[in-house]
Amino acid sequence: MPEQHPHVHTAPGGVVHEVQKGAAASREAGVDLDEGHAHPHRVGGRLDCRRNAVERDCTVDEGFDQVAFPWRVRRTRCGRVPDEIVGACCHGSTLASDHRQTWPTPAGTGRPGYSPPVRALVIEHDEYGPAESVGDHFQVRGYDLEVFRVLEDPDDPVCATPYPDPTGYDAVIVTGAVWSLADTAPIASWIHREVEMVRAAHDSDTPVLGMCFGGQVLSVALGGSVTRSDEPELGWHTVESPERGPLPSGPWFQWHYDSFTVPEGAIELAHGRMGPQAFQIGRSVGTQFHPEMTPRLFRGWLTFGSDDLTAHGIDPQALLAETVERAKAARSRADRLVDWFLDDVAAG
Repeated sequence: MPEQHPHVHTAPGGVVHEVQKGAAASREAGVDLDEGHAHPHRVGGRLDCRRNAVERDCTVDEGFDQVAFPWRVRRTRCGRVPDEIVGACCHGSTLASDHRQTWPTPAGTGRPGYSPPVRALVIEHDEYGPAESVGDHFQVRGYDLEVFRVLEDPDDPVCATPYPDPTGYDAVIVTGAVWSLADTAPIASWIHREVEMVRAAHDSDTPVLGMCFGGQVLSVALGGSVTRSDEPELGWHTVESPERGPLPSGPWFQWHYDSFTVPEGAIELAHGRMGPQAFQIGRSVGTQFHPEMTPRLFRGWLTFGSDDLTAHGIDPQALLAETVERAKAARSRADRLVDWFLDDVAAG
């Protein structure tokens, strides 16, 4: 990934989203993340002058500042950070000088060689559903992530906020959720709009990657259906996939009560004991499993889902230990999935 300062994008209403690059790349560049440990693929993350970054003309608007367990979201109101501020803050830094040569500038400024960054829209349903390792690898591949969080309060399923126009992005990622597409009454204020947005993205040839609930949304958007299963699928499970298919057999992490059908015209990529596990149609891919799973994400889920696991005979702490043990291999599989999605599906 090119070593750059976080990109700054202006959203409607003047809210500027600072898009953090991956933590590893930041450390390699000598840029440490804020002590609050802003999640590396979260929109937000305060810049610190002492870490070869700038916030002199970016004042944090406390009306937008918020803490979301276990990932912090910070938004600011500011204009583009000018080159002279970068120079004043990081005077004498070769790294800063190099970054000044590639600092993103608005289209039409006339800077030679400028090209807009590639952007992915992340539909995140609440604070417990980030794109996590999948989002990390999108950033490694050079994408800026812009997060649209559907519900600020996970206990309040009502959302009246308009969804972003997906056609302005280079890809759309739809993450998981505790809600069910087999019973949409509690989420009627937004789920139909989300389905329409995903359909619009697919119809406009914008690549869509849907994971678990997101895969179910993609299925419904393209003519498939979602039904309640007789029993949940929980924990790490292998799936059946063609020997030379694009997806490894896993194991992949599962936590779902519902299952989707493969839409007409789609190719089933993987199958499990409860039904289809992945499909591709055009430039869109849906998975029933959670390729984004990490120990940190699972720990967040345990804050509200431990009783659910126990009720089905699963020891939450044992599953956490297994998730930690499998983390490295799971990350490798997630990276492989993202690479295939970007290189073969999105580019197709």
